[in-house]
Amino acid sequence: MICGVLRIGCRVLMVFAGSAILAGCIWKGGERVGDLSNLDISSVWKIEPVRIRVYPSTRFIATDEQSILEARVELIDEMGDPIKATGLLRLELFARHMAGDPGIGRRLYVWDASILTLEEQRSYYDSITRTYLLRLKLDDEATARRDTILDVTFTSTEGQRLETQSALPIDFRAIESPP
Repeated sequence: MICGVLRIGCRVLMVFAGSAILAGCIWKGGERVGDLSNLDISSVWKIEPVRIRVYPSTRFIATDEQSILEARVELIDEMGDPIKATGLLRLELFARHMAGDPGIGRRLYVWDASILTLEEQRSYYDSITRTYLLRLKLDDEATARRDTILDVTFTSTEGQRLETQSALPIDFRAIESPP
């Protein structure tokens, strides 16, 4: 009985394998790349950030102790995908000028964050949103109730500098306790 089942199983396997070969399931990868020592490095795509943005869920929150700016920063590569990178982040919070007045106002806060080490990457990088999450303390609760602009600068270990700004409008619904 067992021998009969094994024979049928072997026949079925041979039929599927033969069908796969006839259907064109063969290695189509071409030749192996081979030796990389002769590779022209200037033609190799380098995965590095080319753009930075303040993620839309950046918001002010209130804890029992104080107000916090929960900032999310996204580094984006040439293909438009979020990536990790090593370097330094500088976040500056500015008061916003009155309507119709161009530019930014007085600097309210400045924070520096290093994302150089593996431990720092683990501390700041959120793999769900693919952003760097920084919880920045505010001494003045009234800051969360003002029109502000967040200016973020990323400086890579190679010296590349990326910068972005995002308005953080007053939204009293956003001034809430974290879950």
